[in-house]
Amino acid sequence: MLDYTNITGAASPMLTLAKANGYPVFAKSSGSVESFCKKFGIRFRSLSLFSLLLYASSSKPTLLTVRSKETIICCIVALITGAKVKRVNLNLKTYFIDRFIETVPLEKTGWVEIPEKTMEKAGKTENLPSLVVVSRLKRERKLEVLFKKLVNLRTRIEPTLIGGGDEKIYERISCHVPVKWVRDKMDDFYRTLTSFDLLLYPSAGSDKSCRTVLEAMACGVPVVSTEPLTKRYLTGHEGMLVDLEHIPVLVDRLISLPSLLKKMSLNALKRARRFSVERVRL
Repeated sequence: MLDYTNITGAASPMLTLAKANGYPVFAKSSGSVESFCKKFGIRFRSLSLFSLLLYASSSKPTLLTVRSKETIICCIVALITGAKVKRVNLNLKTYFIDRFIETVPLEKTGWVEIPEKTMEKAGKTENLPSLVVVSRLKRERKLEVLFKKLVNLRTRIEPTLIGGGDEKIYERISCHVPVKWVRDKMDDFYRTLTSFDLLLYPSAGSDKSCRTVLEAMACGVPVVSTEPLTKRYLTGHEGMLVDLEHIPVLVDRLISLPSLLKKMSLNALKRARRFSVERVRL
């Protein structure tokens, strides 16, 4: 069992793993990581060479890290205390220090918390199909290109965009298609997801885990993705990986077939359980 995780930088998949397995979290004090840990009852320790030495000397654990700088610190601690070091390769980069430690490939970083009770779809006040995009509003996330494609939909839809970021990007997006923007953090993100018929996923975030896809599937929401990294989650029965050019045709087809969407919703729930955080071991 891994009994240490270093998640400086607030990588959400690492926080999820720490919460599920009871790992102590070492990170900079007074940041978002510490706030998350206090809110969800995760053991938090201020990151320093001394605190690492003290912890590693007491139990000689495996030090699980993410970033290159913290990996170097953990390697120094390991030389002194005899602990082991593993780095989760979330950023798809390799470093010189990786020659001396074990790295965990991106393919093994898929995990998600499954709601205790399978949520039923929230009742709708209108008959319009509902699409959602969950993403930071950043240029590299390809949101403008995605929403330009939605102009070609035959069905009348007002998509919802969830995520903070650059307001200018939202202004450019809304020039092409009416978009509801939810920029504030949600206390019950899972409950919100259940109210949608389909998730559109344009590109991976900074940690490359594509966990939003799994979160949607855990809520019974089928996924249409243009991000190649989501191939390990989608088989075609609960969601599809397609080229951006095919988005309008595919979305029109899916939302015109409620029975198909319902079937894909059930398949999405089933598939997401294979990536339950309780089952994934690094």
